[in-house]
Amino acid sequence: MRSLARVLGTLNFTDVDCAPVFLEHSGFVARLAGISLERYLTEADIMVAVKLEAVKKFRTDIMSLGLDSCVEAEALGSKVVFSNSAYPYISSSLITDWHQLDRLTVPDPWSSGRMPLILQAAKVIVEKDAGEHFIVGQVLGPVTIASQIYGIEKLIYLIVDDPEGFMELLKFTSQVTERYCEALGETGIHAIMLHDPSASPDVLSKGVFTSFIAPQLKAMFERIKKRQETYLWLQIIGNTTSVLHHMADFNLEMVTIDTAVKLPDAFHSLQNKVVVGNMNPMLFRNATFNQLASTLRQILEQRREFGYVMGTGCETPLDASEEKITYFLELIESIKCHG
Repeated sequence: MRSLARVLGTLNFTDVDCAPVFLEHSGFVARLAGISLERYLTEADIMVAVKLEAVKKFRTDIMSLGLDSCVEAEALGSKVVFSNSAYPYISSSLITDWHQLDRLTVPDPWSSGRMPLILQAAKVIVEKDAGEHFIVGQVLGPVTIASQIYGIEKLIYLIVDDPEGFMELLKFTSQVTERYCEALGETGIHAIMLHDPSASPDVLSKGVFTSFIAPQLKAMFERIKKRQETYLWLQIIGNTTSVLHHMADFNLEMVTIDTAVKLPDAFHSLQNKVVVGNMNPMLFRNATFNQLASTLRQILEQRREFGYVMGTGCETPLDASEEKITYFLELIESIKCHG
């Protein structure tokens, strides 16, 4: 079974030859090839070559297209500091008061910052991959964009001191997310992943998620679905066990769970969603081969028959071991696709 058919079958909760595998390789593969992170994150042809080589080298079913957590903020006007040894970062907050939102304009993804780089790369990859793999584009969620342009510490104070201001900020950043989603949908990819790590209950608390974030995300997903036909995928890091029931109510198809979330809990709460996870990507840097084998056994004992993708909670670390990743994937092959 081809990778694309395997993932589409999983999305339909039908029988497939084996659970799809998703290891979120990005800058790790660029460094493996001796390419600087800055070139990988700023040149479309380099990104295309790295992504196609990664899926060929490691034989995973899903190809994820994303750069770093600064793309949306940069498109809004934030200054980004690049490094050849680490992912870039925002040097200072773009705004210091939410009332300054009137200075900002929702960026056009086809002409703002590095957004066009992703869109160009997505089009080329869709053409070159020729329907072999399930291709997903990454967009930052509204809470994380807000934390990038406002600063996470100030954002926490804003929630406490001026919750209405916090909601106004989220309304604006949701527009940024939605506009980028719309553009990505025009490239021919199969799905869009909204990566929103700052929305985690580990960062802003369960109460904040329930009262402020969940209603905003739910409304945003509804608007996206009305405008375009695409699979939607939500990825929030940390222990999201306490808010999985909110995610079950969102109009989307896939949810990533991080290592702190137990697979049985996720399957129970997300019966109507494809669950992706809950492997710790740091295993590919720190684990022994025996520990990798033990991790796979635990997953096989807990997985459900339909609607599950074996994957990591977030991206492969830059200093991961190629040997350990290869060993893990070969172990999967050796047991005939988890059978």
